[in-house]
Amino acid sequence: MEFEITSCGSYRDCIWAVRVQPVQSSPKVPAVDGNFTILLAKQIGVPESCIDSIDNWVDITPDDARYFKFFATVGEQLRLQISVTRIGSSGVSVKGRSLGTRPQLTC
Repeated sequence: MEFEITSCGSYRDCIWAVRVQPVQSSPKVPAVDGNFTILLAKQIGVPESCIDSIDNWVDITPDDARYFKFFATVGEQLRLQISVTRIGSSGVSVKGRSLGTRPQLTC
């Protein structure tokens, strides 16, 4: 299906997302609360659930430089997670550990 970005937003300048909608009206694709939201980036220690706290959505129109169309296959909910791999002093690879300690942001 082809999608287009309809708005963008952030929360506390630590989590950023866009809302998208299908370009064509059919086939119908169910979405929670009628919106498809894509998490673009977040700071370390910020839970993904903070995306629900974004309330300052800015509309994006086709003449806006941030406007974008893309094709995607609709399926199950997916999440891409990039883990940091580092080698400890013992030579053992450690995945998914934070490289520093930061306080967890609560929404």
